[in-house]
Amino acid sequence: MTDNTDAPKERGQHKQSIEQNLIDELEKTGFPTEIVAGSIMASKGYGVVHSPAYRDHDEDKSREFDLRAFKTWDVVNETPKWGLSLYLVAECKKSETPWVFFTTPEYHLPYDWLGDPIPLHTNVKSLNQIGAIPEDAVALDRERLMQVHHYRRMDRMARTYAEPLIKKGNQQIFTAVMSCTKAVIFLESEKADSRYPAFFYPVIVLSGQMFEAMVAPDKAITLEPSHYIQLSHRYLYDASRRSIFEDQAFIIDVVQEDFLPTYLEIIESEMTAIAESLRTTVLKKWRPFQLTSPVSDAGQ
Repeated sequence: MTDNTDAPKERGQHKQSIEQNLIDELEKTGFPTEIVAGSIMASKGYGVVHSPAYRDHDEDKSREFDLRAFKTWDVVNETPKWGLSLYLVAECKKSETPWVFFTTPEYHLPYDWLGDPIPLHTNVKSLNQIGAIPEDAVALDRERLMQVHHYRRMDRMARTYAEPLIKKGNQQIFTAVMSCTKAVIFLESEKADSRYPAFFYPVIVLSGQMFEAMVAPDKAITLEPSHYIQLSHRYLYDASRRSIFEDQAFIIDVVQEDFLPTYLEIIESEMTAIAESLRTTVLKKWRPFQLTSPVSDAGQ
């Protein structure tokens, strides 16, 4: 006669083992990072959509990216109401091996203009001419934008990247860069007309180690841990091509998961400052309905 006294215990251990194995494998994926990042964005007042779709213009296929987060900032509360909107187009990645970004100094000249790397709604031709129709157009103070925009916060910019400890076929950075870039292109071109100018920022949220690599003239490489890097990425697609040299410039914010709340505070400060700067200009140009002081009876 067989003694099965320990059978329930063995089945329980087997079940626990399966569940733990599943958890161990799931923790290696980017899904927990996506859920946490979406929750952080929602806590900051963003409307968050998980796994939204975009159309890949290269293959004319529907694809998904990880997160689309949307938020608006009021510019004018009077009639007519007017404001700014922002889309964060985010890819979330988990990496057991470090990401490395090669940076070089970024020089910002006094006459620099930010229009190219900031994807905008199609009815907004450039940041110095915001408005759906010419008579509504308002100028955004160029110097003020240069002062407050986070694309001008860094004195070094990443030009290329590497994942040196894994096989080339499993490189995650390239996949994330291309996904958020193509999603931005789709959203920027397909968004319905609106009075609100919309900004589109590509973002990569990383759960893992990240290093900045600096190369000396003698080719010696220095590595420094980093929690936030801006990657300059240029991409040529049909709508951007007017000559063989005219590709589109993108700046991609790469942030560690723990730094995401601070990054969102940086964006909040930036958009608030832009909205305040535009409010002064809009009120001067549009002169919304204003109450006039009543005429005094004195002296009549």
